[in-house]
Amino acid sequence: MARFKKWHMRNSRLEFKKDSNGNAIIFQDIEDAMRGRTVDYGKEYNDLKEQANELLKPYRAQNGEINASELPDAVKNILNEIYSKQYEIRQQVISNNPALGELAKQYK
Repeated sequence: MARFKKWHMRNSRLEFKKDSNGNAIIFQDIEDAMRGRTVDYGKEYNDLKEQANELLKPYRAQNGEINASELPDAVKNILNEIYSKQYEIRQQVISNNPALGELAKQYK
């Protein structure tokens, strides 16, 4: 069974139902649900986001995509720490806002 799961993960992809324009329906649903709501994660979160962007600048291609194969392990480790801190901040904000928490559960 474990071999099948590994095979399945390597040979499968997640696809979303699309509307007649080819846009994923779930993203439109989320956008509609978030309309009129803003989420402020705070200064620390924004500072972490800026740090991550600065670290990634030298590794971006001209089209804006990140050349992950060129990222040194040291940069990857720092990014993992930054993303972990951002995750903790997001979870804290969601837990402090019941309506936002319900929305997050709905689209998880």
